[in-house]
Amino acid sequence: MAPRQVSRRFPDYGWAWPSGDHDVLLKAVLVDDEEKALSFGLSWLATHNIDDAAFREQRLLSALSERFGKKLSSSPAHPRLIGLQRMLWSRSRLALRDTAEALEMLHTAKIPFMLLKGASRVALEPGAQRGRVSHDIDILVQQSHMRPAFSLLLDAGWEATNGAGAQRLIDLADTWRAVNFVKGEFGDIDVHRLAYHPTQTSVDDDQRLWARSIETSLAGVPARVPAASDRIALAIAHGALDAHTHSDWLCDIDSCIRTGGVVWSDLLETLEARRVLVPAASALTYLSQEIGTPVPKTFLADLLEAADRSGYVHRLSLMECKPKLDLDPLSATMRGLVKQLRLWMGKRVVQKQREPVCRARVSPSRSSLVSTARLVAHVSGEGANGGGQADISIDVDLPPVRRRIDWELATSKRHLAVLRHRKLLRYAGRRTLSFVVEIPPLEEGERLILSARPSRLLRGAPDPSEIARYGAIPFRLIGVSHRGKAASHG
Repeated sequence: MAPRQVSRRFPDYGWAWPSGDHDVLLKAVLVDDEEKALSFGLSWLATHNIDDAAFREQRLLSALSERFGKKLSSSPAHPRLIGLQRMLWSRSRLALRDTAEALEMLHTAKIPFMLLKGASRVALEPGAQRGRVSHDIDILVQQSHMRPAFSLLLDAGWEATNGAGAQRLIDLADTWRAVNFVKGEFGDIDVHRLAYHPTQTSVDDDQRLWARSIETSLAGVPARVPAASDRIALAIAHGALDAHTHSDWLCDIDSCIRTGGVVWSDLLETLEARRVLVPAASALTYLSQEIGTPVPKTFLADLLEAADRSGYVHRLSLMECKPKLDLDPLSATMRGLVKQLRLWMGKRVVQKQREPVCRARVSPSRSSLVSTARLVAHVSGEGANGGGQADISIDVDLPPVRRRIDWELATSKRHLAVLRHRKLLRYAGRRTLSFVVEIPPLEEGERLILSARPSRLLRGAPDPSEIARYGAIPFRLIGVSHRGKAASHG
């Protein structure tokens, strides 16, 4: 059965297809007819300045340079294109070199992991590395192995980019969806507990994902990668929601299909289980109708029928599939609403351990303290050994930006709570922040420690504006008082 033709009119799936110059560059990289593809590439180079290209275009330009090489020499942009590809390739090589340490540690510790996204393609197609930009390594780790994996990385000097402290990371390791760790200038690894977004969870398909996975290696380290059908499903599930940032996920799908080995019945089963039929219909009809990727007609017909049955509400996911730059103001507003709804539903789906988060009461500072502000302070635990509420007051010099500011309360043995102030206005200057924190009974020798945390890890030598927006905010401990008995934490 032949599939129907898909149009570019909403609510049909072609509405979210790449368009304009983005479409031209994709076709230059992917279209089979070399003469036609080369003309697309030269046309794009003739009308664009590579120095102004966004990262989305840079990734595709690297693949273009790898495909045609000297055949692009008639373009004045060719020398710059070669330089861009070498820079991106070198950056990818350095990231792989510096991240191999983490992979080797996990392998030595017998912690199974699966390579995702670009890392899985490079592992299976080493020759693709020059054209496939990958500045970090994404891996999937089973929930039972998250805590030992985090402990290994932290002990080896890796830091989490989300700004969380070591004790918090380890205590909540099996509840994070994914955490990005970095080390040095280029080491960068994303450790995932869930292969898909929270709204795409499926316990049964998680088991099939691991059962179908393939043994391989990356940088000489044994690893696993998803089966071909799962690599396609994962590329759609992640790439379609981030289409404005990069498009080489479409290149990954095209390569996977042309390489062979796709079990199409498994792919359809996964797309249904993960609730990504509509994004899949958009991506695979684009590749089939516009690029010429050999997607089997019977599969495409079955996919379109299944996506059509999912209803018009699911068509709203097309809003996130279409690159931002291609949206008019009304569509951009709708996209924002759809994204927020998805994120809200994701928070409800994920069964995350409820982490105590204490909100600040803000008041003008009346403290006469002149001591230097600190990033870490020992909090008096006197009277808290049996548990109870603690009233903690600190003085802080707030920066003139809107941001989230976190402090973590912990002991040497466990994470207790996050003390948070969401600064929604642009006021600045010294303020007193007060928090009421439930303290569980403390063991012998446990002491309370309050530490300022960045909202995003800053690498290298950040400028003052980055520190003001994301850095840890030093504080002066004003006072602590304990009262009552801790609420039940059962």
